[in-house]
Amino acid sequence: MSKILIQRNISGSSEEIKQRIADIEPKLSAKYNVKLTWQDMQANLKGPGVNGKVRIEGNHVQLEIKLSLMLRPLARKIKESLERSLDKALG
Repeated sequence: MSKILIQRNISGSSEEIKQRIADIEPKLSAKYNVKLTWQDMQANLKGPGVNGKVRIEGNHVQLEIKLSLMLRPLARKIKESLERSLDKALG
């Protein structure tokens, strides 16, 4: 499995950051067919050929994704697209 790790320091409270991430979930779901399942300030991310976690600690956000072998050649494009989406949503 190929691994993608994205980390950002974001202004705002943990709850505000969580809400901003929840707001972009429909876009991520439509584009990558993934679903987030929240438990407090952590979400499990699952989809075809992909799984991972979103963690919020204070104003620090960490997105860790594992891609299946089939998606491995697309890892760089997926990472760039996720970074753009997160940066746009989280400001």
